[in-house]
Amino acid sequence: MRNRILLLAFIILITFILGEVKLYFPVFGSEFRFSLSAAAFFFCLLWFRQLRVLEIGLGVSIFLPLFRVFLTMGIEGESFLTVFPNHAPAAIYYLTFTLLTILFSLRRYVNKTPILILLGVVCDLLSNVAELLIRGGLGQYQGWDTRFFMILVTFAALRVLFVVGFFNMFTLNQYRLLGEQQQKQIEQLMMINSGLYEEGFYLKKSMVQVEEITRDSYQLYRNLRTIEKENPSYTGFSRSALHIAEQIHELKKDSQRVISGLFKIINHEKVHGEMTFYEISEFVIHANQKYAEMLGKKIDEHQVNVFLVNTGWTGGIYGEGSRMKLSYTRKMVRDAIDGKLNDVFTDKDPIFGLAMPTAIEGVPTNLLNPRNAWANKEAYDKKATELAGMFHENFKKFGSVAEDIAKKGAPLA
Repeated sequence: MRNRILLLAFIILITFILGEVKLYFPVFGSEFRFSLSAAAFFFCLLWFRQLRVLEIGLGVSIFLPLFRVFLTMGIEGESFLTVFPNHAPAAIYYLTFTLLTILFSLRRYVNKTPILILLGVVCDLLSNVAELLIRGGLGQYQGWDTRFFMILVTFAALRVLFVVGFFNMFTLNQYRLLGEQQQKQIEQLMMINSGLYEEGFYLKKSMVQVEEITRDSYQLYRNLRTIEKENPSYTGFSRSALHIAEQIHELKKDSQRVISGLFKIINHEKVHGEMTFYEISEFVIHANQKYAEMLGKKIDEHQVNVFLVNTGWTGGIYGEGSRMKLSYTRKMVRDAIDGKLNDVFTDKDPIFGLAMPTAIEGVPTNLLNPRNAWANKEAYDKKATELAGMFHENFKKFGSVAEDIAKKGAPLA
């Protein structure tokens, strides 16, 4: 909440400051003023998706005119009632723009530039008309004509093109940074592959030794059998040797399976050249699946408790909630490691079947049950049900995994 308030205050402040920067353009034979406050407001509506459109709109509509009123009072020494009517109509512009942004769902078209520009011009033009109607009612301007309307359209187009251009520039920069991160991930995967090749080499070397030990153990068994036939008093030694030989043989078969799977990855025809993104994704999924299966066996073997800790977003979908505080995450992880969460009261999640602690010292109780952290409980139930549906679809691809989860008591339907 604190971060949301600070972000909203920043948006109001930057809109106010840029509103004091005036640019002048020659339009239709006259010089007209171009304020950047409306452009800054439109950009903030598109860019800061952490805040709702209505939050930004109401904040700017209320506080920006008040800032201008008090600034004028301080500079010119006039009374509040004298100055207020001159600046109050500006709130109509921002409020109308906000309502039209919600009506047209402008944020849905950030990747469709032509539609965004068209709707942006319409919003700006109608917002200006709404403000001017109020100013006309207060007697602050006179008359309409074609020339005046064309000026409104021209400035609306200039503002929107200016904002959309900056927005696309910032977005492209984000994509570039994302591409660099993906390149680093690919390089890491190549390093992992090199490490696997090295480990596979030593594993093949070990297999040669295992085969030699297997042959020697069977030879020992045959020798002991010969001795037992010649000396009936020596019995049982050959049986023990055979048992050891069989165990070594099982170890050999397991090692062969490991080597086969390992070199199937290493000897992939494109592993030493360029890999497609799909191939890399398949590689990562397969590796993580194997790792998950190994962890599952370890969990079953040692009968340990597994804790799922939220280190990301909580309290709503992205843009409405907030990031989990690091101090809360550390406290939950520390208590889990120390065994303090092994014998606590829990509530069962009705959708996913997870046991949620009802209280952890130093952590707000509403964060322990994600549904309680959401202001809109119906929205949470809808999203949780959608997520469960996505899991169900994924289980169809990994039937054995779904069966294992069902055995642990988690609902699958």
